[in-house]
Amino acid sequence: VSPSESNARQGQGLRLGFKDNWQFCFVTQEVTKPQLMDKRDTQFLLALRHAYHLQATGGALNELGEAHVGLVEFQEGHKALTGQDIDVRTKSIEPLCKMAFRQGLARLVDTEDGDVQPHAILILPGIAEILSEQAIGRFGAALKASMPAANDAAVEPSGDAE
Repeated sequence: VSPSESNARQGQGLRLGFKDNWQFCFVTQEVTKPQLMDKRDTQFLLALRHAYHLQATGGALNELGEAHVGLVEFQEGHKALTGQDIDVRTKSIEPLCKMAFRQGLARLVDTEDGDVQPHAILILPGIAEILSEQAIGRFGAALKASMPAANDAAVEPSGDAE
């Protein structure tokens, strides 16, 4: 992309970024119109970003900066993060991974022969750029606000039974 093309993109509210160490480029919107995202998709993307963060801080990224996460490990992390189960059978997880792949965030990969799970999730390094800490905070706050609090279900005694 030439500098003039890059400047033209910036005029459209797009920012082109490069990460030489991981050998990829990415485009993010600088000016966004509020769009609703499906709750399931939002939770999935948050769980992907969280799993990537855990792999990165644990030094478990591969030489390309990708995180290889098993489906059971992802399922457990998703449950811990959102409080909700996610079905990791191929027919259920594949559409979510395809959505993440279209965004350049992750893809479903085959596992080694003999592995209990037929697939794993390969989280791409661009997820740290696309879903920044600021974006995570916004998504997380909206998600937390939409979830019923555990204490809402508890009924406190009124103390009037004398």
